[in-house]
Amino acid sequence: MLGTAPYMSPEQARGRDVDRRGDVWAFGCVLFEMLAGKRAFEGSTFSDTVAAVLDREPDWPTLPRETPPAAVRLLRRCLQKEKDRRLRDIGDARLELEEILTGAAFTKEALRGPRRHRRWTGTAILSAVLAAVLAGVGLWLIRRSPAAPKDVVRLSLEAWGDPSWIHAAPLLSPDGKRIVYMARPSLVIRELKEAEWRVIPGTTESDFPFFSPDGQWLGFSTGRSIKKVSLPGGAPVSGGASVTVRENAGTTRFGASWGPDDSIVFTPDASSGLWLVPASGGEPRELTKPDRARGEKTHRWPHHLPGGKALLFTVGTSRLTTYDEARIEVLVLRTGERRTLIEGGSAPAYVGSGHLLFRRGTAILAVPFDLDHLAVTGGPAAVVDGVRSNPLGEPFFTVASTGILAYVPPVKPSFRLVLVDRAGQARPLTPLDAGYLIDPRVSPDGRAIAAIKLAANDQVWRFDIEREGFSQLTFEWDNLFPTWTPDGEFLIVTSGPGRKLHRVRADGSGTPEPLSSGTGVWQVPGSVTADGKLLAYAERGSNTREDIWILPLEPRGEPRPFLQTPASESWPAISPNGHLIAYQSDESGETEVYLRSFPDGGAKVQVSSGGGWAPVWPRSGKELFYRVPIEGAKGRIMAVDVGPEPPVRVSRARLLFEHRYDESGYDIFPDGQHFVMTETDDEALRVTYFNVVLNWLEDLKRLVSTP
Repeated sequence: MLGTAPYMSPEQARGRDVDRRGDVWAFGCVLFEMLAGKRAFEGSTFSDTVAAVLDREPDWPTLPRETPPAAVRLLRRCLQKEKDRRLRDIGDARLELEEILTGAAFTKEALRGPRRHRRWTGTAILSAVLAAVLAGVGLWLIRRSPAAPKDVVRLSLEAWGDPSWIHAAPLLSPDGKRIVYMARPSLVIRELKEAEWRVIPGTTESDFPFFSPDGQWLGFSTGRSIKKVSLPGGAPVSGGASVTVRENAGTTRFGASWGPDDSIVFTPDASSGLWLVPASGGEPRELTKPDRARGEKTHRWPHHLPGGKALLFTVGTSRLTTYDEARIEVLVLRTGERRTLIEGGSAPAYVGSGHLLFRRGTAILAVPFDLDHLAVTGGPAAVVDGVRSNPLGEPFFTVASTGILAYVPPVKPSFRLVLVDRAGQARPLTPLDAGYLIDPRVSPDGRAIAAIKLAANDQVWRFDIEREGFSQLTFEWDNLFPTWTPDGEFLIVTSGPGRKLHRVRADGSGTPEPLSSGTGVWQVPGSVTADGKLLAYAERGSNTREDIWILPLEPRGEPRPFLQTPASESWPAISPNGHLIAYQSDESGETEVYLRSFPDGGAKVQVSSGGGWAPVWPRSGKELFYRVPIEGAKGRIMAVDVGPEPPVRVSRARLLFEHRYDESGYDIFPDGQHFVMTETDDEALRVTYFNVVLNWLEDLKRLVSTP
């Protein structure tokens, strides 16, 4: 919405098309204010004022008693909420004003105004006001001419930093004056009229921002907490600090929308429905629940429609391979009613030209949309091509109410598995176009690698090294974090909408078999003992963050906690002899690698210093490898010698090699001399600018007409 709320017509507040009758409404608001000494529609906030425009009448009794009935009638004709009942042309208002001013109630003497010794009378005041308005209307009519279409201007906007790398969609403020994006480790902002980006204080380690309706606040997520920070010109916050909306509520990774009722609707994780939390803080409540019986996995990318009474969102199902096949629905907030609008697309957004936008492939598509009836009124048409896409169905575009469009240009997915020796020398195992490959795990015989291909539903694939071929092992819901059993017959994965442990056959036959129901969520397998009897896994608990649990596999038994503290413990790796367990924990305030005796968990020693994660054992059990982060996207593979028996003893860490490989999982081959890592082509994935289109709605209206 573009305009000043107290003078904004109802159709403009609803984001519908406006014409000259919107100007008639604004004229009525000004005339009322000049006569009554107060605004026709008032509210303490932008949202309250818009609500008054939509739902309330002016306070008619505040008009002076001397106001001629004809002037009141003119005001009522100008301030009809249905524009079809409103005065159609401002020239007609001028004629009525002239009739009022030449009427019996207003003499020529009154129009000439008072002499110095004469006191102002109510009639004189009214006549002066009406005469001034009449003069203003005349000037308005003289200056006003049919607006010519504005030129559509295309340009690029360089990102912040050097080297810069755009990870997610840019975000335009509602008024189109600012743009924000994730520059890691902080959010950065730029006034479009200025040349420089600025870091937003209080947004360190923050992701996935979203604006308040008035553009004065910015919401975002940090870990699993939702926060907000005021922007320059907004409500003051001490020292630029962020304000926590809700701890442990989830992420805004899968979309968030700040409504005019000052509530935030978001999707807390990859397999949930929509949730709502007050922007001022409070208990989140569930808005929608995915229908698992119908295969619904996720409701994501919420978008408030004008007026805040309904939401657009994307529905992902368990068998999607891409979000180009997803469903776009509308949710009526008061009743909970859901309607399907579009089959095949994601990331919906509404713009004031009367169009619903969504993404499909590398294109932005548009359909005409009836805001009153919440219905699509025409077929889709591509309006922009060359937009980045990813497996999550993320928008990668943003549109301001002023008609500015910004989007990220496309990239070519460039991921491959590589074989790396202890000196860091690498050779490729798979081509760069094999898909989004992460978390590789080597089979016990060293002849195959299980890895995840990221998609609308992430699936486990097997790569046979000798024949250099892939085969898909899982097909429905998300399947993540593959862990081989010692015999090589099975893989244990995190699967299904509940993110529980399942076992799948390593040849792809059969269906995933549930292993544990558990009480927590996000059960992530770590390793299986050499005899195949015990599984160590991490689980996100309800009252703690991540803990390490043990599940008896042979014979099948009930899981038991192994390490359960206020810290976050994960990535458990049992030594080949079964006497030690390595894991990562942030108990010191920084993630480090630790060793404990197993299975009693008594003796403990810290392995890394200054940061470390992802411990991996070679088959010999005499060493332990782990990763260390360094500046930028670089990392190191470190090694320590480990004593075979408790008490736990480790040597000083030594560097094997530095790298720029993907931060996801890695593994060691049975020979203990080679690693499998995921390599990305940084240059192919690097985007350092946004495409920006000014006056883009002119293009949109030309390409897709509305009824």
